[in-house]
Amino acid sequence: MSDAERPDAQPEPRGPQFQPDPASPNGPQQAGPPPNPPGQPGPQGQPYGGLDPAGPYGGPASDNAIPGQPYGPGPGGPGGPRGPGPYGPYRAGAATGPAANGARKSRLPLILVAAGVAFLLVVGITIAALRGGDDEPVATGSGGSSSEPAEAAKPSDAVRGFLEAVAASDGEKAASFLKTPPADTTFMTRPVLEASAKAAPLTGIDVPEVTDEYASRVTTRYNLGERAVVEEFSVSETGGLWQITRGASEFDLSYQRDETLPLLINGVELEQDVVSLLPGTYAFTTSSTWVSYGDKATLTLTGPSDYTSPRLTPTLTKDAKAAFVKTTKAALDKCLDQHELAPSGCPNRLQLRDGQKVDEKTVRWSLTNDPFKNARVTLDHQDPSVVEGTFYPRYNFKAEGSVDGRRATFDGPPIGLYSFTSSGDLSTDTIKVELALR
Repeated sequence: MSDAERPDAQPEPRGPQFQPDPASPNGPQQAGPPPNPPGQPGPQGQPYGGLDPAGPYGGPASDNAIPGQPYGPGPGGPGGPRGPGPYGPYRAGAATGPAANGARKSRLPLILVAAGVAFLLVVGITIAALRGGDDEPVATGSGGSSSEPAEAAKPSDAVRGFLEAVAASDGEKAASFLKTPPADTTFMTRPVLEASAKAAPLTGIDVPEVTDEYASRVTTRYNLGERAVVEEFSVSETGGLWQITRGASEFDLSYQRDETLPLLINGVELEQDVVSLLPGTYAFTTSSTWVSYGDKATLTLTGPSDYTSPRLTPTLTKDAKAAFVKTTKAALDKCLDQHELAPSGCPNRLQLRDGQKVDEKTVRWSLTNDPFKNARVTLDHQDPSVVEGTFYPRYNFKAEGSVDGRRATFDGPPIGLYSFTSSGDLSTDTIKVELALR
């Protein structure tokens, strides 16, 4: 027997590669036609379940088969005698007596038993594979839920099961009550939902029983933290199972998130623009030591009909402003300590006029005001990881020198030094600043 003629050489049916449809739960599927008898060509390109009139199992008729008869009824059937066993070959004029069969007759039962066992093994494996497909459905998408549709015989059962799963911080179970679970469930995990429940637990679930087979909406009541919620869920029925058509809310945050400033939702970092959120409370934060998303960066989503969106405004924290001003003042103090007319990297710089000379060893810089009091400090509009400030110092410059060869003392406010800018890098835990004459 060649490999092509073995029963296990036929294409093996595979389990379903999609989410099971509640309308027709997957049961064991037909594993294809029984294997052809020894010596018969297998189906070539024939779909399972189709019959080719040329042959009894979808393949071409064989010289060894009696036309119009199935394989293997045994001797005595219409069309004349055939060889022993269920698949015994018959050829016109072939001897059928004991002398002709001889040793072949003693081996044939063993061969047939082995073939039967092999066939049963192939069928058993195929059925097991098909059943396994039902037990472990394919995930709905990257990071999506892999749960089977939950059992909900009534419209109200689907809504109650969904809300109870959310209250229990079980996002996977909640997704099983949705007709179309979100493709990405990053923010439907237990840690995210437990943080939501800690901020505002979902309690007092009241779902009146709905048994109407034509129902499309179910009204329910519950509490989300201190909020009393009345929510209407849309439902639909497929194959006797009820599901919620929309339970998660989708948000596109592409216009609010910034590449230089990480965005976290309930402590989990966002890596894509579009997110799906279940009813609950969500805090939008950053991993930056110095920048937050503002006081209104907490979103309480009461249900699928709540279209409230998060308002994310990168904001310098009070500690960050204080640290930036302090670092800027320290940098300016170092500049004032320099005995130079124009210290490198400093805003206090002078250029002498014609005829003037200064002994730089005698140069002294000082301030006559506090430029850091009530300073205006903001984040860069293009890059929220950069802080900027403008400062207005009043300098006093003192040095010994000469003017047109005559000895002179310089002492007073220099002309043209009115303000400077400072920019700080907030990407690390230590703020580094650069000063520049404005």
